Amino acid sequence: MPQAPALAAAAGYDGVEWWVGGDLNDDPFWDPAIRSDYAAAAHEEGLATPSIIISMVGKIDFPADASERARGIRVIREGIQACVLT
Repeated sequence: MPQAPALAAAAGYDGVEWWVGGDLNDDPFWDPAIRSDYAAAAHEEGLATPSIIISMVGKIDFPADASERARGIRVIREGIQACVLT
């Protein structure tokens, strides 16, 4: 993912959509410092980051367990934050 902004800009795109395939504990995207680096790289290339694909969302839809619901809310909030950093 770190090289995506440069590749997208070179190909003539004006934005990128981050795809996150892992859960909070196993995908580097969820580290705030790494998300900031990704956002900075997109900004340096002049790219917008208006959206994110979070592949785990469908796996946590409205769980009965309160901790799982809290995890889902965190995923969505951090995903939104990632899109507005640039």
